[in-house]
Amino acid sequence: MFNNHLSHTSINYYEGIEELLFFINNKINSESFYIVDKKVYEIYKDSFFSKIINYSDNNSFIITDGEKSKNLVTVENILAKMLKIGIKTDAVVFGIGGGVTLDISGLVSSLYHRGISYVSVPTTLLACVDAGVGGKNGVDYIYKNSIGSYYNPSYYAVCKSFLASLDKKTLHEGLVEIIKIALLLDKKMFYEIYYYIINKYKSDDNSNEDLYLYPEWEVYYNCFVKKAISLKLKIVNKDYYGNNLRNILNLGHTYGHAYEKCSNFLITHGEAVALGILKILEISTNLEVLKNDKLYNEVTTLFQLLDLVKYKDTFDNDEIIKYLPQDKKNSSNGLNLILLKDIEKYVIKSVKI
Repeated sequence: MFNNHLSHTSINYYEGIEELLFFINNKINSESFYIVDKKVYEIYKDSFFSKIINYSDNNSFIITDGEKSKNLVTVENILAKMLKIGIKTDAVVFGIGGGVTLDISGLVSSLYHRGISYVSVPTTLLACVDAGVGGKNGVDYIYKNSIGSYYNPSYYAVCKSFLASLDKKTLHEGLVEIIKIALLLDKKMFYEIYYYIINKYKSDDNSNEDLYLYPEWEVYYNCFVKKAISLKLKIVNKDYYGNNLRNILNLGHTYGHAYEKCSNFLITHGEAVALGILKILEISTNLEVLKNDKLYNEVTTLFQLLDLVKYKDTFDNDEIIKYLPQDKKNSSNGLNLILLKDIEKYVIKSVKI
């Protein structure tokens, strides 16, 4: 049986689908169960899922409605199917998809028979550096991620080839999480991203520069994904249950979740977190935690070029404030916000609203 302790999680990187298939087909047993994003299944039905030795409609569950599926009803339906077909305690659950699918898969794995082994297979840039790694799982009930668990996958399998099918919008939404990590922990990486985007989207001609000859998804994977995962895990390993240090990874998410809820999830998680980070930089400036406008202007330019701030002026501030108290990071002292003094310099501050 796989071991679920954080220190025993293995992170494996694969260049292509065939390598990932070899890994899966050597790790499965007769009672594996697959929780799969519908879009991923439709794209890779023939090239991937048909080649998994024991994959079938009987031992799989398709997540069909994105964020709208992220609820207890979906969890109950999956658990009911697993019980009906007699999945045993030594089975392995494979979660294959984006953040919603992995959040659900991890929670289901933690609940079934009080915990069975789980393999996380992220298929989006966002999931690679966010939901796929770190052990947080959950669903929405009244508000975002209000019911969940800490349950780490036994294996974390990152396959580069999945990113090739993502459109530019989805890639840019995933890049937001990498930018967040860079703002908190790696100034060099932040400016590598910043100048790559500036040169790619503002420069008239990058045809002679090697980096710009590669597809955008490949640059993000090759240059930033492994580094972002490594940086995140350094924080997670020091504070797995989020009692203190891990809370810095919530940068932009308190307001981001409020933006998502206020829009009835019509804006994506990446767009919402981008707006949340800008709001935090604004608050940091107003409270004189951040002493100048340089960083705010740089991040604004970055998100504008990535086309992530088109909804910035569409939200009613009173409506947003209504959702802020629902954030799970709040305490009796008030709204706990991660504010920035500068890149790599942050402070957790309780603010009354």
